[in-house]
Amino acid sequence: MPALTVLGLGLLPIAFGQVGAILKDPFMACLLLLAAALLVRREWGGRGWLRLPALLLILLAGATRFNALFAALPLMLLAAPRSWIGRPVPYVASATVAVGLLVGANWALNEALLRPSHSHPINSLVNFDLAGIVAHGGRNGWPGLADGEARALVARCYTPQLYGMADEQLCARTEEAIAVHVAMRHESAIAVWLRAIAGSPAAWVLHRLGHLNWNWRFLVPFVPNDAVYMMSAQNDLGLRFVPNPLTKVVGGAARIMAWTPLGRPATWLALAIGLLIIAPKLPSRRILFALGASALLYGLAYAVVSVAPDLRYNLWTLFAVMIGGAIVFAERAHIAGDRWKVALLPAILVMKLEVIALLIGLIG
Repeated sequence: MPALTVLGLGLLPIAFGQVGAILKDPFMACLLLLAAALLVRREWGGRGWLRLPALLLILLAGATRFNALFAALPLMLLAAPRSWIGRPVPYVASATVAVGLLVGANWALNEALLRPSHSHPINSLVNFDLAGIVAHGGRNGWPGLADGEARALVARCYTPQLYGMADEQLCARTEEAIAVHVAMRHESAIAVWLRAIAGSPAAWVLHRLGHLNWNWRFLVPFVPNDAVYMMSAQNDLGLRFVPNPLTKVVGGAARIMAWTPLGRPATWLALAIGLLIIAPKLPSRRILFALGASALLYGLAYAVVSVAPDLRYNLWTLFAVMIGGAIVFAERAHIAGDRWKVALLPAILVMKLEVIALLIGLIG
């Protein structure tokens, strides 16, 4: 039965369809999925050496995205010997070392070895937040950009979901201003960002909450059509996606799932809270704590670092909760009384609110 549970969860159309895309988000999620499988096997009596390939997979996953550290850290601590994390001081020390390893691996892979073409994602983040601050009545934080021009560009280019879709060429003017300032004044984009937030903290918070709502697909009037990534991009390898009847079925099923509460990151984050609630009395509590914390930390990180609401960004949150849910189902005999009802309560409340918001959007 546990094996069938895992298989059934893996065949959910969003999970199944997203894995087929050659993108860093599914790549990161699959690396962590394999690492989690190795660590679960080790926790359940497997060989101690299983932690070594798991650690390598986690370090590689941590280098795929600049916010992947939040997802990877709890799994790094799960891989550590229990004696290292049994008390507060060793736990903090182990977490500090784990963060150092993840940051070091990121630098070694991306700067020293692979040396990819930099897209400067930090500039996109700063630009989006500066636009959101202006949109919510805050100060213009763009260097070298007049207040009137900044307001006009924000009115044309900014939505709570993302920046620049209305007119990519025109809207690029703001991010170019940041890049020019960084090059000419030798001031980091992060300094520009922090100064803008300090000048208008309330506007920044309102902007971030509005965007997080779309990233998590929580109280939204409609659902974007991005449940499965089915398109091609130019590349040096000649890879190309050609739709066929089966992929269209998967894509259609994924779109249907995306409109339901089970297709929303907010639901899976609420279920991650449920994992933490129900974990203490279960035999696999160490695994469940790690998976729940990984899902929550990664999802919560988007409160600060997200610049777009694409569903693929939350794929690991989905995977982590799916694994945890399968383990809880296998150990359901150890759940005492009504504890499972308490664990499900956050998800039930979230799902009700999601449905209400969607109905209001459809009616209105």
